[in-house]
Amino acid sequence: MLSLADYVAVFPTHGGGSACTSSSVAGSRWTTLGFERRHNEVARAAMQDFARFRASIGQGLPVAPKYYPAVRALNGRGALAVGRTVPPLLRDPLPADATLIDPRAPHVFATGHRRGALNVVGNDSFAVRLGAVVPFGSPLVLLVTDMDRAQALRDQLATIGFDDVRGIADPVPDTGEDLGHIRVVDARGAKRMADEGALMLDVREIAEYEAGHAPGALHIPYEQLAERLGEVPRSREVVVYCAAGVRSSLAASLLERAGLDPVNMRGGFGSWMHAGLPSFTGDLLAAVKVADPTARTVQVAIDEPNAARAYGPEVRWRVRQEDWHTYRDAALAINASSVDIVNVQHEFGLYGLWHDGIYDDHLAVFLEHLTKPVVVTLHTVPPKPEPWMREVVGNASERSDVIVVMARTAARLLTEVYGITKEPAIIEHGMPAIEPHGRHRLKRQLGVEDRQIVSTFGLVDPRKGLEYVIEAMPRIVAASPSALYLIVGQTHPELLKKEGEAYRNSLVAVAQRVGVTDRVKFVNEYLTQRQIVDYLLATDVYVTPYLDPNQITSGTLAYALGAGKAIVSTPYLHAREVLSEDRGILVPFRDSAEIGEAVVRILGDPALKQRLEQRAYAYGREMSWPAIGKRVLALMRDVLDAREAGIHPEPLATA
Repeated sequence: MLSLADYVAVFPTHGGGSACTSSSVAGSRWTTLGFERRHNEVARAAMQDFARFRASIGQGLPVAPKYYPAVRALNGRGALAVGRTVPPLLRDPLPADATLIDPRAPHVFATGHRRGALNVVGNDSFAVRLGAVVPFGSPLVLLVTDMDRAQALRDQLATIGFDDVRGIADPVPDTGEDLGHIRVVDARGAKRMADEGALMLDVREIAEYEAGHAPGALHIPYEQLAERLGEVPRSREVVVYCAAGVRSSLAASLLERAGLDPVNMRGGFGSWMHAGLPSFTGDLLAAVKVADPTARTVQVAIDEPNAARAYGPEVRWRVRQEDWHTYRDAALAINASSVDIVNVQHEFGLYGLWHDGIYDDHLAVFLEHLTKPVVVTLHTVPPKPEPWMREVVGNASERSDVIVVMARTAARLLTEVYGITKEPAIIEHGMPAIEPHGRHRLKRQLGVEDRQIVSTFGLVDPRKGLEYVIEAMPRIVAASPSALYLIVGQTHPELLKKEGEAYRNSLVAVAQRVGVTDRVKFVNEYLTQRQIVDYLLATDVYVTPYLDPNQITSGTLAYALGAGKAIVSTPYLHAREVLSEDRGILVPFRDSAEIGEAVVRILGDPALKQRLEQRAYAYGREMSWPAIGKRVLALMRDVLDAREAGIHPEPLATA
């Protein structure tokens, strides 16, 4: 057909938005061969060789749902006609072998639903998303009582071969059975939970994840979640997010059915970005550009199986997650380009696929064929890795110029657990820059003028050990009569759901018992990031009395360092690392007397207080995004210089 004249008109079989339609005619129902030859990459590829045509024709295809093979076979033998009668209204108990489908909006589903039901929202994507998570041929019960809506949903299901709809039922039973509930938080609430150790679970497609994601997020597309439940830790809280909150609600219902107690982030990653919360990819690139406005960056995007996404000019190459050839081709293309150095952001499971219980590590293929200098940043270093994780890290270390980790603890794990002999560079995860000014002004604004403020902020729960600071307050007040302890933060939502305010009430009781009720104040409300920083800047001594000695990270401690605070802390792993070299005072776990003495010592010695503040700020400043951008850029230049000199670069020292 492409041998015909340019003026020959072509009428596509589908309109704009269909996977069968060229993006160049998205706004039209017809085109010409001449226009396509000039503007359609697929048409241009078809005029050359079949291999290029086959690669091009796949660009832009959506994810192939699991029901596709079954539908193909069904179409081959002919589908049965589906009756137009409305499915029967069922009474409890519902069929035990049926999958319960609740099509209500996520915020309604979250408030109360039948346990085990899946929240597949009844919009235009209803059938596709149901077919992505429910085994083909499964009997279904639709939890909807509106007959017209029930028929419309069944008609959608018939288009993908899901014909076994046993009936419809009330989404909320009248039998008094215990309902399921999905906790919902906004983006800032999710960030606070992540700071306290919750896992962020990203259930979007790989291309969406690659374009930007919450720091440290585990990525499992919702279509794969049922098969990969073993990767979701049951020892941590899990906050699920997608682009807008619909797919994540479906994923949360899958997790709930599997016995977990997930949290859905309202508004999705869009709200995360709108709230100004960090996206590592975007923040790092912006920081590098600030460090050197002349630096140019281009990106390699990853497309999940049978899918691709539209990108801007910053994406020059693509690889397909499941196809090792594309990793090789991308490496060869980069070798032939003007790129000086490659920076790989690594998360386990991102650069490859599982086949028959074996993980195919395609990053190893990419690194094997890449001749440009390369730095690999490990976002996660599990302390108890599976054998395939050790192998992946070993390959990355062997084939890269430098490995980067984000904490000394991670560097130690590489040596002691993973057997890596190459010394890694340590560049901490970035954080917003905080200017440590305005303490007196902020005290006036907060109504605590002329008080010496001791504070702890973050979600309130028994793991924080707050009672030990309260028990220390009589000693602190005796030495500093104006001292006030502020406990800033809401009760942990999971604790609130299970035990109410029992822990907070116990803290009040401790204050009454030791006679410091008027010296302990609770700020039990939602606070924006700016408000939290204001309370922190008004603080004289910041205390983290946490009880878990193995806590590797603490977002609140990092913020306190960034704000230049005098800090007293128990010696959990993160505190031992960042408060060394006289950047803070460590006290034993569960020791009120030592906490009291440390706070009294700081409040009574202005020179000590100033020295701790200056050293904390000097350290924390090196974790701000502007500083991280400079350090990443410096490391890149060190690697380039070492390559040019024919030597292996020394790892970048941590601040």
